[in-house]
Amino acid sequence: MSEESLADTLTLMNTPAARRVDSLVAAEEMALEATHAIKNPLATMVLAVGRIERSIATDGAPNGMVTAVKHLKEAVSKLSVAMERYGDASSWLHLEPHEIDLDTVLTTVARVARHTTGADIRVEIHGELPRVRLDLDYMRRALLGLIWQAVGEGPAGARVDVSAEHDPAAGGSVVIRIGSGDAAASDERLLRPFKHVAPERFDLGLARRIVELHRGSLRLAESGGRIAACVTLPSAATARAAPEGRT
Repeated sequence: MSEESLADTLTLMNTPAARRVDSLVAAEEMALEATHAIKNPLATMVLAVGRIERSIATDGAPNGMVTAVKHLKEAVSKLSVAMERYGDASSWLHLEPHEIDLDTVLTTVARVARHTTGADIRVEIHGELPRVRLDLDYMRRALLGLIWQAVGEGPAGARVDVSAEHDPAAGGSVVIRIGSGDAAASDERLLRPFKHVAPERFDLGLARRIVELHRGSLRLAESGGRIAACVTLPSAATARAAPEGRT
């Protein structure tokens, strides 16, 4: 392994930048676990309050019961709102974007994927790419996760193609394709919580969230335990011209 590849791996896997991303992954999984744990009891509480209210409307209620039910409804409502906010841990993510040459990013990520999987990762750049505005930590981790999933459980030396091109027809966006399948008709089932084509790999839903926070889009397809992904990102010029959103 070359010194350059080793440095790339350490940059993505064992540094404060990597821990910044991994902390988001941990928070996302914890939030999803908490959401699943709360959702059914909360639904039971909502149904119970509804039954009590209907009973009160029909038969009346002892002194203080109406006030007690009112307070219970308010508590259930607050818990529901809190669960929704907590459930989207990626809402805690704050981007630190910079204008970057994407071909350099893809080359680095491919080297790391090659080292960590043993696969033959081939990068092809079609034409000249415009600069893009990215949070380098998060986007490199998302792209690495997608390449991992494209490798899947394939044998050592399996080939994964990564290509990028500037698409004037898509508003000047950059289109990145990973894997050999057709992701034109995206499979939403791949984005369910904890869904991994390859076990213990980067969560696909979180990868899409990172892409969307960069005002891009991610489409996914799966075949034979390997994904194909299509990532569309606005050029830096397009991103600068767009109204500022939450990052």
